Amino acid sequence: MMDRSDVRAALATVRPERRQRMFVAAALLLGAVLVAVAAEPERGLAVVAHALAALFLIARPHWGILAIFVLVIFRIDPARIGPFGTSELLAAPLMLPLALEFVRDRGVWAWRIPQVRLLVGIGGVLLVATEWSLLMHPPPPFPGQEGAWSTLILFGQQLLFLLYLVYFIKTPRHLVYAVVVVLLMILAAAVDSLDLLGAGHGGERARVSQGWAANSNRLAFLCVWGTALAWSLRFKGPRGWWRPLTLAPLLGLPITTLMTGSRNGLLQLTLLGALILLEQRQWSPAHRSRAFALMVIATLLVLAVAPSAMMQRASNFDGASLSDRISTHQAGVVMVAEHPIFGIGPGNFHWRNRVATGHAMSTHDSYLWAATAGGPLLLVLYLALFYRTYRMLRTVERWGPRQFAWLATALRFNLIVLMAFSMSADLWLTHPFYLLLGLAIVLFRMATAVARSNAIVRARSAVATAA
Repeated sequence: MMDRSDVRAALATVRPERRQRMFVAAALLLGAVLVAVAAEPERGLAVVAHALAALFLIARPHWGILAIFVLVIFRIDPARIGPFGTSELLAAPLMLPLALEFVRDRGVWAWRIPQVRLLVGIGGVLLVATEWSLLMHPPPPFPGQEGAWSTLILFGQQLLFLLYLVYFIKTPRHLVYAVVVVLLMILAAAVDSLDLLGAGHGGERARVSQGWAANSNRLAFLCVWGTALAWSLRFKGPRGWWRPLTLAPLLGLPITTLMTGSRNGLLQLTLLGALILLEQRQWSPAHRSRAFALMVIATLLVLAVAPSAMMQRASNFDGASLSDRISTHQAGVVMVAEHPIFGIGPGNFHWRNRVATGHAMSTHDSYLWAATAGGPLLLVLYLALFYRTYRMLRTVERWGPRQFAWLATALRFNLIVLMAFSMSADLWLTHPFYLLLGLAIVLFRMATAVARSNAIVRARSAVATAA
């Protein structure tokens, strides 16, 4: 934050004639605002408020991108202008600081990120597959199907979201803000779901009132993410007064996961427990005992609090929904075999599955979606994206500064959980997926910069000692 002395110093560097023009322009702008408010108070105040919000976002773009993420996840849309919702209206002012970053960064720093190059390749495959499907495949026989270009538009929006993240989350403090916002958002979703659930003993599943997590499986996925963040922060993060606060998500989020009645949630929670146990192999016996005792307490609390109906549903892997998914996967394998180059094209699986099986279902499997939407090459590019991100996080854990190790561990856990959940959900065009990629990239960049700075300091100290 700039104080008055900083402002005066900045103005002192401006030539007097330019300084005078700046004051005149500011006076004219203030006069125009006063006239607008006096002429139409309601509309004028709304315009002023929007202008101030835009200026704040331009000055603090990291808060803008975090606000967009929360709005999209909860689908909060208090203001609209034509077809543009609140998240689009917030994203528009951020184009200016992003353009300024590109102007200053003449080498286009983002292009040197492996994930960005892979995503550009993914976009190219989706573009070719879309054109190929329009030329080679028949149009959908059912009205109201997903447009041919809607997948590419959504992919472009998510790629822009990723660029916002990697350019605007610049400092360790910004990164802490991002992690805290994500954890608080997950806790808010859990509380909202339990409020909707009410008594919770009538067989109803926990879910959020609206938004991305209104689906119980997705809510369970977010709760497992929050559990991984809280565990890593408590057992691998720096010490602080806030450490006891991590008990709330560590005990509460697993309960919410099972209250969703999600089979996927139970599997993800089990997978996270296995990852946590593997992580403790190199710990001291005392540290390992404390962590294991907390896991036992959390497990007993979950079993005591979670309704038996939800436990039975989460652990029941029989039923019509599972049969429908098997039929859908079989139809998807046939589609890939029939179209092994570019698949059937984005947006065509739903109606083709309906024709083949009678079930109007999407793939419910991100791996199957990639193979059918763009062919084997698209699936290989996504797997390479996961591999490079995993390597980044492991590098920070093993060789990076200790202050970043806990977050690298949490993101690695969440990456593995996301890859597991991707087998039963369409995730690779959603905001959580790109948030994870962006945070991993930012973390690696910061850890590399700090490690390089520490190496320079050590080298200088060694030279001074030798002299």
